[in-house]
Amino acid sequence: MFYSIKFNFVELAVGSREIQDIVGTLSTFVTIACGTLRAIRFFTRKKVIINLLNRLEAIRLKMLSDEESKRYVIDAENIGRKILTLIFISLNGFPIPALLWVTFCNFLHNFEEKLLIHKVWIPWDPDNVWKNILANMFQALMSVPCLAFFVGVHCVDISFTLYVSAYIKTLQNKLINKGIKNEEIYEQHNVIIQLIMDHNELLSGIKYLEAQTSPLMPCGFGYIFIRAINKNEITKAIDFYFRAMLGFLPPIISCCSGQFIITQKVGIRPINKVRLNEKFSRFALDIAVSTLNEA
Repeated sequence: MFYSIKFNFVELAVGSREIQDIVGTLSTFVTIACGTLRAIRFFTRKKVIINLLNRLEAIRLKMLSDEESKRYVIDAENIGRKILTLIFISLNGFPIPALLWVTFCNFLHNFEEKLLIHKVWIPWDPDNVWKNILANMFQALMSVPCLAFFVGVHCVDISFTLYVSAYIKTLQNKLINKGIKNEEIYEQHNVIIQLIMDHNELLSGIKYLEAQTSPLMPCGFGYIFIRAINKNEITKAIDFYFRAMLGFLPPIISCCSGQFIITQKVGIRPINKVRLNEKFSRFALDIAVSTLNEA
């Protein structure tokens, strides 16, 4: 996609003033900027991220060893598996169908139009059948590293959200069943608060940027996708469907992840039914709510 934005900027510089070119260039720039910032953050803070994942895995193993908590972990993993499978199919299913479709379209036109999957620069001129097929194979392969990184990054987000949610549900039950004087509950609250704070310190700035720029990315790509469909420009529509998915999913996943944890506040309310001293009951509720607000 870096070559795509460079190519589009060159077109604009030499005189192209069509609205879809401007929108496509801006949307692609924002998508690449957000993805690049996230990649830089991950590679420069690799040890911190590994430590965060190890702590999350330790929490997971601890919950699996407890019969009361085990079902929450299993439910979280089932949900996560379905979400990640859907994302994987939506994105990683793109290169091969796109390659087959573009090759089929070129075949129908006797390879006169020399259609390509993406509007990007390639190191040779696709001026004959085999060079055109190789160019499209090259572009399809270019998508794979981008997709692998994208799915891997959001696998971390989704796993973190679901395991933290499962851990909070476990604490809710323990607060009700064991009461607030149980030392284990205070220790576990401290663990989850610190985990969420470290996660936010690492990624909250990038997620905020993605959320703020989210109206530009999918809307811009969606606009061009609809225009391409109306003009029967199928290859262009395929290209911008791919870009729209890359622009649409990050802010949606980030916002849904935060909201999913925050809504666990509702599940804390049953603690009020426990017959405890009013002062301690309010204190326990404040601790639990503050845990969620950190998300």
